[in-house]
Amino acid sequence: MKKIVANYIYTPDTGFLRFGIVLIGNEGNIIEVIDTNGQMQELHSMEFYSGLIVNCRISNEELMRYKEYEHAKLEVIFKELFNKKSQEGLSLLTDVDFSSFSLKAQTTSRIIL
Repeated sequence: MKKIVANYIYTPDTGFLRFGIVLIGNEGNIIEVIDTNGQMQELHSMEFYSGLIVNCRISNEELMRYKEYEHAKLEVIFKELFNKKSQEGLSLLTDVDFSSFSLKAQTTSRIIL
């Protein structure tokens, strides 16, 4: 089992979770998302990612299409993406505006699972 934590985790079910933990099974499936109530926890073999993890595969090229939505709320963008795409896999968005949960011109995306 793999354990991943980031500054924030976003799923449609949980919304934004500060220091949320994603448990991933050996087959690469998401087993559970743990709400730590914003408290950083250290677990054996946990991987930390700086940024925002989203339970959807979003390539950097796809994210570029949403750059016109700069300063738009990420939750709105994610809802649109989730209506078009499967919620399989994980992407890491870096350089996100966490004060308003919006994209910045320099925000990038990388598929991590």
